[in-house]
Amino acid sequence: MCKPSTVCAMYLLDYALPQVAKLSKCLQAEKIDLTAVAPLVDATLNTLDDATLPAANWVLELLDAKDDLEAATDNKITTESITSFQERVAKPFITKLKANISSRFDAQDIVSSFSIFDPQKVPAPDSSDLLHYGEDSVEILLGHYGDACRYH
Repeated sequence: MCKPSTVCAMYLLDYALPQVAKLSKCLQAEKIDLTAVAPLVDATLNTLDDATLPAANWVLELLDAKDDLEAATDNKITTESITSFQERVAKPFITKLKANISSRFDAQDIVSSFSIFDPQKVPAPDSSDLLHYGEDSVEILLGHYGDACRYH
């Protein structure tokens, strides 16, 4: 537990896991706005990208705590060991984590298109927007579900 790589891993996970948890909690909300899914996923992926930067928040926090950590663990935590950890572990981990998240949301347009069924999003009956409401979304859904939506 006292090795510099373990300490780096804890700081990285302390940064990355709350980002993923925040996305997860938003997606599990009782009243989720489906049009917000794509921007939410994109924001999470961009935030995770920050973890691979040399001046990532978790790196800065680790550097701030470095003296106390070294005293507590009797191990030297050098800038070189942090940089090496970022290259060997953090970047591949973040890349795989982002790929895992992205693969779950390949069809973000499809998820967002289901928002046409939200009664609160339907324009007022006297609105000119009602005439073409949901056409784009229906086209996306038809394109995805294809023949499953058509009667033979």
